[in-house]
Amino acid sequence: MELQTLFTDWQAFFSNYKILSQDLPESEVPELFRKNVFMDARFDISFKWLFADVAILQDFLNTILRLEGDAKIKALRLRQTDLSLIQASDDLVRIDIHAQNGRDEWFDIEMQRFSHTGIKDRAILYGAVVAAEAHREALLAYRKDFAKVSTVARYHVPKVISLWLMNETIDASYGYREEWAMFCKSKVGNPGVLPESNVLSYIWIDLPKFEKEHGLSAEEREWLDLLCNSKDKDDVPKTQNEAILAAYDRLRVRRTPKEILAKMEDRMVTQFDIDCCIDDAFSKGREEERKLQEEQHQMERVNLIKKNLLKGKTPEDLADTFDISLSQVLEIQQELQNA
Repeated sequence: MELQTLFTDWQAFFSNYKILSQDLPESEVPELFRKNVFMDARFDISFKWLFADVAILQDFLNTILRLEGDAKIKALRLRQTDLSLIQASDDLVRIDIHAQNGRDEWFDIEMQRFSHTGIKDRAILYGAVVAAEAHREALLAYRKDFAKVSTVARYHVPKVISLWLMNETIDASYGYREEWAMFCKSKVGNPGVLPESNVLSYIWIDLPKFEKEHGLSAEEREWLDLLCNSKDKDDVPKTQNEAILAAYDRLRVRRTPKEILAKMEDRMVTQFDIDCCIDDAFSKGREEERKLQEEQHQMERVNLIKKNLLKGKTPEDLADTFDISLSQVLEIQQELQNA
């Protein structure tokens, strides 16, 4: 059986294990982790193990989403992370962290060690699937009295936030933090323009850029430092945040159940990571081939224009014939005269 199919519900898997009360003997720690005090929070298993603790996840979301006052998450529960597109027999969308708060707001939290060419489409798909799941659950609550439900209620979708923590810079993010929302095209550029809908939003966090970002709160910087640098630390940094202290305790290699360490060792590089690298290599190869063909086509066109200029054709006629600007033809003519 493929490793990924061994735990379709990661929450149920991790719920069988607790932080150890004493250190594992060194012989029971995989050699790969023996030199580290803490696990790397960016890896799939360690990331999910870390945020299987709801209190830790709640503080992380309140900090990273910059929620204050009444907007803060005060209650949170983890949800199933395998979501089907149409029916259970279909390929599943496996999201990293799926949660719902007490105000019926839903969260999709993704940690991406590697970027790939389809990352933006993937993000849109994941957010849409979570939104559809939230809507489906709302409709199930009306099942017995569906005929009495208003049209507005039938199409209501709870708020969904899709948070993408990127370990590699991508063109979806032009700064440390970017947010996508649904805007009316004719209003874009107007002062104070607001999204047409707040139902589904995507937040991109460009992790490599956080250290140079100014204006971050101490708590946000501490969380980002934990995500990016936990594996390189020899001790817990000084902090007053109890959730961050708990997070470091949860990431301690020698206090992690050996079954979790074994799973992490097995999944250091997943088949999905490999597939993404292969897909990117093919995409880059196709793009390089396309650029080469364009360059060859351009060279052939320039040579044809030069031959026609030597035959006495006027630049104006050649501009029309080859569907390029007159200035381009004149540049080619100048190049020919200087040769």
